[in-house]
Parts: sequence; structure tokens; C-alpha cells
Amino acid sequence: MPKKKSEQSIITHSGMQDLLAEQSSIILGAVDQRFAKVDKRLDGLEQSINSRLATTEVRILSDIDRKLVLMEERINRKFDKLTTTLDKFLNISQLKKIIQEKLGVNLA
Repeated sequence: MPKKKSEQSIITHSGMQDLLAEQSSIILGAVDQRFAKVDKRLDGLEQSINSRLATTEVRILSDIDRKLVLMEERINRKFDKLTTTLDKFLNISQLKKIIQEKLGVNLA
């Protein structure tokens, strides 16, 4: 039995446009909410990464500083040893020169 005209829904062009606009609005709202959640997660990840990078940077710089101090100490020890060796060499040369001049003995 056919339905009466009042029971049937009549969909007009403007009615269809309204329904599609409402559907689009709902879909876009859901997509925006999802993007907002993803943005929050990405912000959290970015903060976490930045924190880890800062911690790593401090550790690396601390290690470099420690190694530079050790290297400086090592260079200073080597330089002191070289200076001592040169002092001994120069003193021996001066002693030989003085002995040759004063005593006339050649120690070469």
C-alpha cells in the first residue's frame, strides 16, 4: 500500500544541501578533534626530545671539558719534562764551556 504524501519524506534540493552541510560540519569537527589530539601528542614528544637533547648536550660538554683538562695536564707534564731536559742540556754545555775556558780542557 502506498504511503501518503505527508508520511513520505520529501527531500528538496535545499534540504539536501542542509543535510550535506551538517554532515560536512560533523565530519570536519571530528577531524579537527583528532588533529588536536595528535598535536598534543606531538607537543609532548617534542618536549621530551628537547629535554633529552639538553641532557645529552650537558653530558657531552661535561665529558669534553673533563677530557680537555686531562689533555692539558698531560701536555703540561710533557712540557715540564722537555723543559727540564733542555735545562740539563744547556747547563752541561755551559759547564763544558766554562771548564774549557778556565782549565783549558776540552770535554767534547
